[in-house]
Amino acid sequence: MGNDDEDYDDKLSKLLKIFRFFKALRLLRVAKFKMIFNKMAEYLRLRDGVIGLLGFFKLMMIVILLAHWIACLWNLLGNSIEGPNW
Repeated sequence: MGNDDEDYDDKLSKLLKIFRFFKALRLLRVAKFKMIFNKMAEYLRLRDGVIGLLGFFKLMMIVILLAHWIACLWNLLGNSIEGPNW
């Protein structure tokens, strides 16, 4: 029984490391995207309405990506449990 607990702890530890990696990667992407967006807006001298629309699009993409990552983690959690997992 102690071996099962160690396996579970190892899997949980790996999952947390993966989650931290993706979180750091996301922060880098957000920072880079913001810099590119600001440069593009300055270069194109976009109107406020267009900038607002692009901001809304960016927010929707973040929500979609977040939902995707949560679904992937949920699937990983479900597949890590042996036997019926309903």
